[in-house]
Amino acid sequence: MRRNEERKEKQKQIWMGIILVAVMVFSIFGIMVGNDSSTLRYGNYKFQIGSDNKVYTEVSNGNLVGFRYLPQDLENITLPEGTIQLLRNAPIIVTTFNPNYEKTWVLTHLETIEFEMSKELEGKYIYNGVTEASEAYVSFPMINCSNATQQQPGIYFEISNETSITRQDSCIILKSDGTGFYALKDRLLYSYFGVIE
Repeated sequence: MRRNEERKEKQKQIWMGIILVAVMVFSIFGIMVGNDSSTLRYGNYKFQIGSDNKVYTEVSNGNLVGFRYLPQDLENITLPEGTIQLLRNAPIIVTTFNPNYEKTWVLTHLETIEFEMSKELEGKYIYNGVTEASEAYVSFPMINCSNATQQQPGIYFEISNETSITRQDSCIILKSDGTGFYALKDRLLYSYFGVIE
């Protein structure tokens, strides 16, 4: 009789072990299936993290656009009233910066941003210029905020210790110290595409 009880107790322990292992395996499986850590959400938009560490979302025109920052990280950067409408209504957008800045790495980032904008703003003609004559940018026309119009608004990348977006008539001024220009570009484009209202 004692042997029978020991045997039943042993069987109980085995079954409890099997049930515990099954619960753990199914829990791990559920976490793996239910947790897609490469997908993020913001409002009605779903973002996928790309192999280049950018976050991609499908925007209003159906294109997939890559950003370096998530929209919730940029909500605190304010845009002057009418800025997005100015860009949406213009067939041509002019970009410009001071090419004689002593930190050439900043200029490299600005060139990258201008290139990305020309790809992301499909249907817009992006025309690049510089604010001053420079041997490195000899083929670029000299453009500043006084050249900006409603039909050809300007985006002026101004090197500054302040990070902000301001506007002077038809000229949108993005102020930053260098790599912060990526955040400003992303903020501008999030509103342009309607991700951030």
